[in-house]
Amino acid sequence: MKKTTLFLIALVTFLSLHTTSVAEPITELKIPNTDTVDTSTINNTFKGYKNGKSLIQNISFSDVNNHEYKDDIIKLASLSIIKGYGNSRFYPNNYITKEEALIFLVRALGLEEQVRKQVYENNGGYGEFIYRDLREEYTNQAINMGIIGEDENYNLTTRVSRETILRWIGKAIKIDPIYDDIQIIPKIKNFDDINPNNIGIIEALLQDGIYDYEKQNNLNLKENIKRSEMAYLLSKVMPNLYEENDINIFNGSILDKEETNENTKIVIDTQEEINAIDLTKDPLTNEDIVVYSNGKIMSASDLNIRDEIEYIVRNDEVLYIEVKSNGSLPNELINNNLEDNNINRYDGTIVLINKGNLWKNDTLLYIKEIYIRNDDGKEYKILIERENPTEQKNDIIVYKGSNFGGSDLLEEGNEIKYTVKDNQNIISVEVKE
Repeated sequence: MKKTTLFLIALVTFLSLHTTSVAEPITELKIPNTDTVDTSTINNTFKGYKNGKSLIQNISFSDVNNHEYKDDIIKLASLSIIKGYGNSRFYPNNYITKEEALIFLVRALGLEEQVRKQVYENNGGYGEFIYRDLREEYTNQAINMGIIGEDENYNLTTRVSRETILRWIGKAIKIDPIYDDIQIIPKIKNFDDINPNNIGIIEALLQDGIYDYEKQNNLNLKENIKRSEMAYLLSKVMPNLYEENDINIFNGSILDKEETNENTKIVIDTQEEINAIDLTKDPLTNEDIVVYSNGKIMSASDLNIRDEIEYIVRNDEVLYIEVKSNGSLPNELINNNLEDNNINRYDGTIVLINKGNLWKNDTLLYIKEIYIRNDDGKEYKILIERENPTEQKNDIIVYKGSNFGGSDLLEEGNEIKYTVKDNQNIISVEVKE
């Protein structure tokens, strides 16, 4: 009796959904249906970082919360390129020494394992001089890589100038010096004091945008730099070094998140392929991922369906995820794919939203129909079917002002810009202000 009553209610609702004054849309737009995603459609499956839990704790620095370079510090620390002092402090405003800067650069070049292997094999992995030996080996590697010369291997515990750091960075990434189109160096304070041998490298770095325009116009290359600025500079050049570190960068939106007692599985759509991250929940393991969102360090368990993310992978382990749910990432993805001629943007107005219930395959579904009339007069419909009206999956991605969420953010009369792939799959909707 109860099922019959529900069926009648659903039937009445279904009829009401289809007796609107809106003309039948030309195209029904589809949304990503996570229920249809299975392992056969997943292109890559990654793991969490084996030491992720410890890493989250180690990089939760208490002294960087309001620092202008906090984002850079957290990202570089997540990649184990820069490190704190073991007491939850990074000391961002301390001046960096030559020795520290060279250590950071050698790590950025992916040589950390090689350094430690050399030292540990030479002294058995222990000994009162092991830390001294490590520092010496970092310096040896810097010399071998051409970052510094033998004549610079002295006074390494002293501070280092911005000019010297830029020269070392340029040599580390093997940037091509610029000598025939010097445009920026003459604008810098005391540019006449710059070592002529450094001008070509520094000009090339500045033209590549290692500093933004405002910082660039106020540079004093003779100043000593701080640990925080070193993190900023390395974050700007790391994309040049990802290949040497066997690092791959992926962008996408989270389609699904499945939790069991044994593991967490996160399914991600990159618009080119479907990837998954499979993390074990075994309490005896140290596996997790640093997740950075709105200035906060979190773990993989804090990720949500529809989050737009950038994630960094090395050796099939996800080291770092940055949540970019402010709309910047979808635009970046869309712009990168426009040339494929399979993504289009439209402007329109939501003219009608219908809600109701419908029995389908012996399941009562919550239905929402969103009718859009484009500026060119064409009409489209988005059909959303969910078993639970509050579930996050099987919904669209909506940006409305500073809010980010699903279709519940949409209202009749909203003027929108929306993006469609392959003329049928809706990617995201942005409500115009």
